[in-house]
Amino acid sequence: MKLCVVEAVKQSTETATVTYVQFMEHGKPGSPGSAVPKLVEEEPALEREVVMLHHLLLEEGSVRVVYLKILTKSQWNGSKNNATHNLVQTRTCNQFINCPVDGAWSSWSEWSYCSSSCSGGFSTQQRTCTSPFPIYGGKNCTGMNQKSKPCNADVKCPVNGAWTEWGVWSTCSSTCAGGKTERSRACTNPTPAHGGWICMEGESTESKPCNSNIVCPVDGGWSEWTLWGDCTSTCTGGTRVRRRKCTSPVKAHGGRDCEGLPTQQEGCNTNIGCPVNGAWAPWTSWTKCSSPCGGGAKTRSRTCTGPPPAHGGAGCDGPTADSLDCNMDVPC
Repeated sequence: MKLCVVEAVKQSTETATVTYVQFMEHGKPGSPGSAVPKLVEEEPALEREVVMLHHLLLEEGSVRVVYLKILTKSQWNGSKNNATHNLVQTRTCNQFINCPVDGAWSSWSEWSYCSSSCSGGFSTQQRTCTSPFPIYGGKNCTGMNQKSKPCNADVKCPVNGAWTEWGVWSTCSSTCAGGKTERSRACTNPTPAHGGWICMEGESTESKPCNSNIVCPVDGGWSEWTLWGDCTSTCTGGTRVRRRKCTSPVKAHGGRDCEGLPTQQEGCNTNIGCPVNGAWAPWTSWTKCSSPCGGGAKTRSRTCTGPPPAHGGAGCDGPTADSLDCNMDVPC
């Protein structure tokens, strides 16, 4: 903002050659019609000169000095009461008060890039109140300095897959002596879509050992059968036996006993007949006497059939027939 410059005019024969004075109040231009009792000293033409301003009236479009005292430095001597010369001058400058300039909008900027590359965003245009700026009390621009419009609403965003939480651990594959348990997860949290990445880091399953500190029960097991024992009979059938033990392995840690019998029995020599020694059957009855008188003979017989000899058995000892005199005392 320009300030009106008032040149001091000499009014006496004293050597006071002040060239100009800028009238200001507290470092800022005064307002029209206000009284400014203030000492102003700003670069006099001669350093020995002091300008003392008692009253300054600011009028619309002009500056009027109504009472100005000009002193030499020797006369000033630090006292405001040593005024010796008076100066009254009116100067119209029309530069002190500038006309208000109302602000005006600049042109709209180009539309900005969309705030989102997919699933909808906003593009904006902006303008500034700089064509021109509002100054000297001018009005600000009215209206919005920014406008926006939706964009990329129909573009689907890629959805990268992500793992679900791990599932529960499965039952151990063995109840003792160490096994394996597993758990799994799925790439569905969310599921990959619209060109998004599948789950890349990590596996879908994991496992760990389990029950490794638990000793398994050991069920008893049979040993091999022994050889068959001797037959209880060398002929006509007997029995023989073989045996086994529950030691392969011996049951342990609460295991079960062997099932079944520790012995097995079977018949033997059933196709071998035992030797049978012959024995006499009972005698038959006596036959009639061979002669009714004068003496005769009667007979009887027996067979070796009770039982007959068999399988190499011995035959019967003794005769198979027997005779006896008869009717010896009957005369003819």
